[in-house]
Amino acid sequence: MIEIHALTKDFGTLRVLQGIDLSVAEGECCGLLGPNGAGKTTLINMICGLMRPTSGSLRVGGQELAADSAAMPRGLGLAPQELALFSGLTGYENLEFFARIHGMGREKAKEEANSLLAMVGLSPDAHRRVGVYSQGMKQRLNIAAALVGTPELVLLDEPTSGLDPLARIGVWDMIEQMKHDGRTVLLATHNLEEADLLCDRVAILSAGTVKAIGSPIELTEAHQAATFEECFMAIMEGDV
Repeated sequence: MIEIHALTKDFGTLRVLQGIDLSVAEGECCGLLGPNGAGKTTLINMICGLMRPTSGSLRVGGQELAADSAAMPRGLGLAPQELALFSGLTGYENLEFFARIHGMGREKAKEEANSLLAMVGLSPDAHRRVGVYSQGMKQRLNIAAALVGTPELVLLDEPTSGLDPLARIGVWDMIEQMKHDGRTVLLATHNLEEADLLCDRVAILSAGTVKAIGSPIELTEAHQAATFEECFMAIMEGDV
């Protein structure tokens, strides 16, 4: 689903991604795990076509996105870290708007909005303005917006950042449902428990490089650690 080779990204004289190699298989939940500033959001922005790579190759769903391309890959949904919602509109109006952008007719857009609101548990609040939603409700609606059009690949950038435990578990349940539905999920997070619980494999990033990649169990065993947290600290030793 995603094939990345020798990918770099420069902002002026600052190189923020340094020779990234990463593949994500169809139907896999792959985590981008690392501290703030590791390059997770920059990598996601390039995968969805919002940024051009400086060099290297990037293929998403069979579509090549190289250094001279800024096209948005087909069949992709993005839930960015900065919520992509209109606070003055209701939850229903937000999703209907995004469905219309996807080319759906009025009736189909209504069906899509109502279906997604039910999926994320927001039907009772469908006609309240998003500005009065709790943070957890906004995060669920943000993910629902990423699912408009039934994308095969979903990119989630820190979807549980700042949430209380109950809201976090609610988002985790949504990600588990995506996996059950066979979607490919790329999850950027700095939450070790989240990565360990949800991801088939994790790529551990630090300062724009991939320090290690594998399943949480494989990495923990390879570093002879008692827990995934101990494994992560061993991998990051010298970088934190």
